[in-house]
Amino acid sequence: MPDSVQGALNGLSADRQTNGNALNDHVQEQLLALLPELAERDIVLQEQQFHQLVNYCEMLHKWNRTFNLISRRDIQRLVSRHILDSVSAHHLLCGQRVLDVGSGAGLPGIPLACLNPNRDFVLVDRMARRVRFLSHVVQSLALSRVAVQELDLLASTPVAALGGKLFDTIVARAVAPALDLWQLVGHLLSEQGQMLLYASTQMDEADWRAQLEHLAEVQVEATAHKFPVGNALHTVLQLRAEQDSG
Repeated sequence: MPDSVQGALNGLSADRQTNGNALNDHVQEQLLALLPELAERDIVLQEQQFHQLVNYCEMLHKWNRTFNLISRRDIQRLVSRHILDSVSAHHLLCGQRVLDVGSGAGLPGIPLACLNPNRDFVLVDRMARRVRFLSHVVQSLALSRVAVQELDLLASTPVAALGGKLFDTIVARAVAPALDLWQLVGHLLSEQGQMLLYASTQMDEADWRAQLEHLAEVQVEATAHKFPVGNALHTVLQLRAEQDSG
């Protein structure tokens, strides 16, 4: 492990706050254990980012008891699966404005926003209870460049509904098939914009090939990036409109 990474790990370990909150302590331990794996992906958390992620996980645990934001089984592997999966595409982000479609519990939008404080994020979901949770998280974590909107982007959505500005990157995690999402929200991308789609782990290679073929038919370039998460390989599809060579 590089000295800079080891130093950051040592610093966060020393800074770890044990305050009698068993849930907070548990999340800190899980996230600390994940730091070497994050470092392998060139992600080194600053102290503020570490505590933002810990507090986000703690809020998600608490709110999930009432609002059922993610499955009861998955809440037990929130850090090892969902946080790691969300930040895996961190280095693929481009441009200033990022839209998280169907943000739900804030995955991947909240973890990515914590790692990218100088980018502008808009988190969109159609369900009021999720929007309420996301608004609480954004305020609690002081994510000043993150906005939350209650909106169904899977319906026809004009750019004006999102402030009249296009987005450089659109992210979506297990929301809808790639072609459907491209056709529904691709018009919200800037000229050089891209879409990053976190795929369901239930998809097999045949499903992937079919989706890539459908995208090629509508002149969309697709690149698959695979990342290890636990014992599985998770896939992020990077989509861009084909450029006219003429």
